[in-house]
Amino acid sequence: MKSYQSPDLFLTKDDGIQNGVTLQIPITERKPCGLDWAQSSWKYWIYAAFWWWVNPILNLGNKRNLTDNDLFDLSSNDECRHLLDKLEVNCKSVENNNISTWKVIIKTFWKKSLIAGLILLLLTAAKIAQPLFLKEIVLNISDPDAHPSTGYMYAVGLGLAATFQAIIHQQFFFRIARVGMQVRIALTALIYKKVLQLKTSALLKTTSGQLINLISNDASTFEELSICLHYIWEAPLEALIVFGLIWMNIGVPTLFGYAVLILLIPLQLYFSKKFGTYRKNTLAWADKRIKTVNEILIGCQVVKMYNWEKSLENAVHKQRNEELSSVRQASRIRAINMGLFFSSLSLISLATFGGSWLMGHSLKPAQIFTVLSFFSIIRTPITNFLPTSIENLSESFISAKRISEFMSLSVHNSKTKEYILCKKPVGSIEITAASYSWEHDQPETLIDIDLTVEPGQLVGIMGSVGSSKSSLLAAILGEMNLLKGTNQISGSFAYVSQTTWIIAGTIRENILFGNQLNEAKYKQVLKACCLISDLRLLQAGDLTIIGEKGINLSGGQKARVSLARCVYAEADIYLFDDPLASVDQTVAEKIFHRCIGHQGLLQGKTRLLVTHQTQFLPEVDHCILLGISKI
Repeated sequence: MKSYQSPDLFLTKDDGIQNGVTLQIPITERKPCGLDWAQSSWKYWIYAAFWWWVNPILNLGNKRNLTDNDLFDLSSNDECRHLLDKLEVNCKSVENNNISTWKVIIKTFWKKSLIAGLILLLLTAAKIAQPLFLKEIVLNISDPDAHPSTGYMYAVGLGLAATFQAIIHQQFFFRIARVGMQVRIALTALIYKKVLQLKTSALLKTTSGQLINLISNDASTFEELSICLHYIWEAPLEALIVFGLIWMNIGVPTLFGYAVLILLIPLQLYFSKKFGTYRKNTLAWADKRIKTVNEILIGCQVVKMYNWEKSLENAVHKQRNEELSSVRQASRIRAINMGLFFSSLSLISLATFGGSWLMGHSLKPAQIFTVLSFFSIIRTPITNFLPTSIENLSESFISAKRISEFMSLSVHNSKTKEYILCKKPVGSIEITAASYSWEHDQPETLIDIDLTVEPGQLVGIMGSVGSSKSSLLAAILGEMNLLKGTNQISGSFAYVSQTTWIIAGTIRENILFGNQLNEAKYKQVLKACCLISDLRLLQAGDLTIIGEKGINLSGGQKARVSLARCVYAEADIYLFDDPLASVDQTVAEKIFHRCIGHQGLLQGKTRLLVTHQTQFLPEVDHCILLGISKI
């Protein structure tokens, strides 16, 4: 354990720091991943083949209860950042076209999937070899003149084949499950990153319910598909090989058994197609239900005020019933498929041996045991894995389409004018005869905007309600579509929106927002945003955990935390969308002079301030008055 002295936990009257509380922060030090070591050289192949790289954990677990630190560290090949980088490289290769989820996944993971497929071929060979050894053993037992040593050799061969099958099966399943996990992680990270990069206009085309479904359902579909995908080609191949071997044993009666087998396949294909339809309906109703519940939670105060609980409850119940109806229909089809699976071996055996009896063929014990063994081998791949693979494949096509549609939201129309990359001084803004809109098919929101801001200037923006002041900041940020004119901006942004945005975490985490803690700068930001007096009232200071959307903070406190996050960020251009509206006049004056004004913490930075408080306008370098969509 490491003792960490929290520098900002309590604040004294002179804005200093009272050190008196020690936090215990555990430091986890895990050993490097044993699998990476086992796969680092061919010399360690036996550790990977027999799972000996897990022995240190198993031995330790045999002596005492395992803790989190006893486990291996995550393999670098399974890290989210590594997988996301690989996926993004292939996404960029098709960025000029509509992104195809399937193409990107195949380009990224085809090598690992191919290796798993080759292992599956070895597994198939080991499975097919076992009935052949069994046949020879039965023939050896039936033949009184056969030498016993020959039978022992066949028995040893059968045991080795079974052992080899067990080893290969675990290797195949582990590799293919790992590929599926990596696909899910990469897709989840890609979707999450895309959400953070989408324009506001693009976000309006989707809902939180759809985003949750993309991550929880659609991305997980590829993980499920990965486990059984190879059986789409392996099951028919295995069936053909087994057909030839059974024909060599009993001849024409083989056709009767395979006739039943072939009849089962189109039935299962039909059921799989219907399952895909019902699954699509289920996802659609789930999107609607999650959207409705989310809207109810967001507007719960209005719901209570107007006594809408019962009507909204009925609406959610209706959507949930529609969703459950699709789930039930899909479950019935899945139950039929499972019933066909369990009855298939009996039906195939009945058809085969019944046909042999009708044709007057007599079968020897060796032939019966061999044929039954072959049928038991192909039963699971043909009647379970193959239909499940087709079922998951049809479902993954739906999921891939949904993900592709989401990924294409950020793709700009080819008619949209691009923002010009300028070589002007850092912190400068130059907009010439520019018009903007939120959507291409909507009227222009901003018309013929001409704006020039030099580095380090403080610009005040004012106008009546609805005069597109926030839209002007959105246009500078690149959130709107540039229809005509030019937009030359140099430097990075920090932005305070009109609606405060708070994450569930500590106040410090909300302010730092992933940046490193600079104690001196952090204290200056707290003072400039008038947060010291508020933190002094909290028992844990800036380490106080605030709830989702800052539920335990007042409106003014949330506004100042959002402002502090913006100020702490190291940016060249700062955009403030009326951050002083949520605080009283005295606090607003302190924040302006300590933070935004020419003597404030951000002096020398380019600042654009939207405000209705005209008392601050004499102190800005120049003012912008917005009318209806125009300066």
